[in-house]
Amino acid sequence: MPIIVIDEAHFNEIVHSIEKNDPQYLSLDLSNLNLTDTQLKILEKALKDNKALGHIKWGTISANSNSIIHIIESKLESNNKIYSYYPTDYIYALLSNHAYYDQVEERRVEFKDNATWTEHLKDWKIVKIHEDTKSGYYGILYKNPTMHQIVLTHRGTNVDWRDLLQTDSDIHNDIEGILKGNIVSQQAQAYEATKEAVEWANEKHYHLSITGHSLGAWLAELSVYFCWTDFAYREIKAVTFDSPGSEPMMEKFKSSIKNNEAGIDIRDLDITSYLSFPNPINSCNKHVGKYEEVLDWPVMSYHGSSYVSMEEEKVDGSPLCNWIKSTTLSSIVSVIGDLINGNVDQSQYWKVFEYYKDGKIDDAKQQKEFEQLYEAHYKVKAVNESRELLGKSPVSLDSCLEKLARNKSNIFLLTNTQEESYKHQLQSIEKRYNIEQEDDKTYLIGIGDIAISDIKQQLQRLLDVYPELKKQICDINAPISKQGNNSCSFTMHLTALNNSHFVKRLDIEEKIKAGFNTGEIVIMSGFGGTGKSTIAAMYGEDAEKNGTLVRWFEAASKTKLEAGYRELATDLNLYIAGMDAKLMMSRVNNKLSKCTQDKMFIFNNIEQYEYAQEYIERLPNRTKILLTTRNSNLHYKYESIIVEPFSKIEARDYVNRTLNITSDDNALLVEAVNLLPFRLNQSVAYLKKHPTCNITQFIKLYNDKKDTDIYPEADFLFKDLINADPDAWVLLRHLAFLDPDYIPLSLLDELVQALNLTIEYLRNQSLIEVVSNGDGLKLHRLVQIEVIQYKGVNLDISLSNNSIVTTLSEKLNNLLPPLDGNPDSAWDQSKLLIEHVTTLCKLHSGSHPDVAASLNNIGVVYDSLGDYSQALKYYEESLKMKQELYPGNHPSLADSLNNIGTVYNSLGDYSQALKYHEESLKMKQELYPGNHPSLADSLNNIGAVYDSLGDYNQALKYHEESLKMKQELYLGNHPSLADSLNNIGV
Repeated sequence: MPIIVIDEAHFNEIVHSIEKNDPQYLSLDLSNLNLTDTQLKILEKALKDNKALGHIKWGTISANSNSIIHIIESKLESNNKIYSYYPTDYIYALLSNHAYYDQVEERRVEFKDNATWTEHLKDWKIVKIHEDTKSGYYGILYKNPTMHQIVLTHRGTNVDWRDLLQTDSDIHNDIEGILKGNIVSQQAQAYEATKEAVEWANEKHYHLSITGHSLGAWLAELSVYFCWTDFAYREIKAVTFDSPGSEPMMEKFKSSIKNNEAGIDIRDLDITSYLSFPNPINSCNKHVGKYEEVLDWPVMSYHGSSYVSMEEEKVDGSPLCNWIKSTTLSSIVSVIGDLINGNVDQSQYWKVFEYYKDGKIDDAKQQKEFEQLYEAHYKVKAVNESRELLGKSPVSLDSCLEKLARNKSNIFLLTNTQEESYKHQLQSIEKRYNIEQEDDKTYLIGIGDIAISDIKQQLQRLLDVYPELKKQICDINAPISKQGNNSCSFTMHLTALNNSHFVKRLDIEEKIKAGFNTGEIVIMSGFGGTGKSTIAAMYGEDAEKNGTLVRWFEAASKTKLEAGYRELATDLNLYIAGMDAKLMMSRVNNKLSKCTQDKMFIFNNIEQYEYAQEYIERLPNRTKILLTTRNSNLHYKYESIIVEPFSKIEARDYVNRTLNITSDDNALLVEAVNLLPFRLNQSVAYLKKHPTCNITQFIKLYNDKKDTDIYPEADFLFKDLINADPDAWVLLRHLAFLDPDYIPLSLLDELVQALNLTIEYLRNQSLIEVVSNGDGLKLHRLVQIEVIQYKGVNLDISLSNNSIVTTLSEKLNNLLPPLDGNPDSAWDQSKLLIEHVTTLCKLHSGSHPDVAASLNNIGVVYDSLGDYSQALKYYEESLKMKQELYPGNHPSLADSLNNIGTVYNSLGDYSQALKYHEESLKMKQELYPGNHPSLADSLNNIGAVYDSLGDYNQALKYHEESLKMKQELYLGNHPSLADSLNNIGV
């Protein structure tokens, strides 16, 4: 839609339209107006509930008006960000359901028995109802005036046995149209409803889409076809549910289309359909469009007699015979006859059930997988909305997205330099996705599981409000050149080190070079504080400057190493969401193997070689590997270098670089203090902060503290810290109870008032480091140990170990996301957070309710990840601590017993599972007299174990007891009741 130029005479009229959220006004040109502050305030007020306007081209604005212009621009940018051309698929599902109930025009959409569904549809209203009582067609046109969306919903089959003697009905249309492939009356009704909806959308400037379930889904897909071929409305989309498949009917339509010069490829139609498990409805025909979760689907082929027109039917026989032939009952009898006579090929459909039992793979029939995939044509995959094959049209949204992704640095070189706002918005969009090259295919990949459809809608919105933008993107000078398979790019991804005074350990660097001359793996070992990580980092930086691709991995645990590899996969534009570690590693190594550049991987702080071995030894050729470790036994067969403390010459060199003192004082200091680089750095930090303290005074202070629990230099720093900035000490105390390699800032909210200033203060004292992307901190392990051991000050009760454990446990438990069986970003987040939970539990001595809860939560995470051995370990540790905390019966104890029983069931140890579930049940029976949800769950779990054991009588007994209790607990429908009924059915 072109930008609308406004003059002074029409300003108030336009403002009124904006206030009414008129969808015509997406972009305004006010450059001819000298707007006053009063007019700007009127405009700001009018925009309050507006969602349509996304861009204003300003004229001359006084400097005093900049603040209100900023408010308006922020509102416009917000409109562009949240504007949606189409509702979510969930809304389509609700509207498809709503259409099954008789409705009234001009009423708001509501479900009488479901307040939650009604709330989701609060912005929706019924515009028009299309009903044909003869054919049974029923369609509703819904509108959402807030987002300017309309949805035409075709109702599915509404079974009424009184229709058996009718000549037209829903069932008749199902049989004659869907199964037999004949033209039926509901198609004509759907055609007219679609035509009217398109006219309404064009007149009102709304965005039309279509939905439906079953028969309604079939009609919805045909409506998309009508929009393309007859109504010149190609921005149409449909989301359907359990469609019978519309491809045969579309092919039939194509044969009779006249004057269609361009033709139509039905694969281009924007149709998304959700299919449940194969059933007689959704397996009727071949499907068209994008089917979520589906790669292939079984089809029942109808080979009955060819279609006979109504006129031909009436040639022979009496009027009564002709009427009987035309009834719904006759259609049903005809299909039954075709089924009996073998005219309906159901082989693909029934083949599915040889492999699946109750919608799940039957373990006993794994060998039939080939038949399942290629005879039954049933192939499904997990829904993945964040990965989409790039379209090939040079003027499409996909082309624009590819341009932006491949030329990120050129966004701000767009020709119209006056429009800084949209450049900022473009940059925000390009940060949400990457592109990935896979052989000859290119994929759009949403970062953090962002749906590609959402990204496309945001870009389309910008193209609509800035009409010139599409051409400018296409005219970006840098050409689109697909990334070659023989090159790749990534950065070191290293914690920001303060290396301004770094002393090169030339002897160690020479040993590293010599090691790489004889092999590809070098190990640096030495106790904490010798500077291993710093040496590795500086060596890596030098290599990177010389053209080597260098990558840094924190490798103190398997979880951290995997997380680092996943970050590398993202940087390589590889899509790895939902992949297990082995498959993800294989994808990364395959990509690396095609890179011609030299590569170096640095694995920092490896504690056990076994968990890193697979990552290290499967790296492709031309990859040098540098390991740092405190484990002196980690030598194996590779070149090993022992890193010692500074020599006196190196120490003097370091002091000379950092302190302005005489050579004599330098020598005295080096003789007196610890020569570990880390310790010497602490001494230097103290002297720099206290310039009036001479070397002799410092040495005396140092010697006086030698017999304390911690090193003197740490004692000095901590006392200074507590006196100068108590908040910094508070933060440091909390950091010490977390995993030191990476502490996200989200864990530190509300611990201190000025968090950023406090972080900077600690960084200047060389006590922490800020990671390179600025979203987290790193703590040296020696600092961690000393902070916990420090007793040089009377701790406030809020800084006691118990108080810190309580605070951090609560934060960690709140940040742990809910998990299900689908691998996604929540899994990765949980894996990183449990590192902190584990550290917290290890460092806290004794029993603590929050620690027990945290141990249980770690078990829950591993349970969700399918790592049942680890889940069992933490569940048992949690139970042991709870038994110390709660003598006798306690709800938390009963829950732990139940969790352990569930894990044993997953591990296949049914006797142990039964033991723990029965213990849990017994305790709950004493805790909860009468009916209780937790009791019902335990009965259900015991039934599940007996089911696994094959003792179906006992399983039935417990499932029925659980059902009976739930029926007394929950009136009406309830998910838990449905679960019990399902278990009894199984």
